[in-house]
Amino acid sequence: MEQELITIAIHKEEKAHILKEFLESNLIKVYLEEMESGYFNDKSKNYYIKVESREINKALSLIEEINPFSYENQSSYKTEDKQKRILVAVDFSDYSKKACQIAFNIASEIKAKVKILHVYQNIYFPSHIPFADSLKEYPNEGLLD
Repeated sequence: MEQELITIAIHKEEKAHILKEFLESNLIKVYLEEMESGYFNDKSKNYYIKVESREINKALSLIEEINPFSYENQSSYKTEDKQKRILVAVDFSDYSKKACQIAFNIASEIKAKVKILHVYQNIYFPSHIPFADSLKEYPNEGLLD
């Protein structure tokens, strides 16, 4: 019976081969499948990294536990493209849309990549009313009086 192949990652060629070697050194059969690029002049190759469905848990556990792309691993430095990056925090407001436009303009000038990070403000609402003690002193007085 043929096992179903499951995609565990999509990487550029260098990182795909690093991940393949890492998993195969841990006795997991890995299949690389080249992605078709939707861009006309895209010269970089991207690959689907696939494993058999029965090996998925073992593969993901190993990747998470050992992290083959950490900067403690010297081969990770070889995959860096030495290109500058601009990080843009967005919350999908009009201001963040403008920030993205500016970031892309700057990136085209300095030949950098843009990374977009979705952020949101987690507002803390206390479970009690801060002035509850003063309400006890004047029980007949309303809050808006």
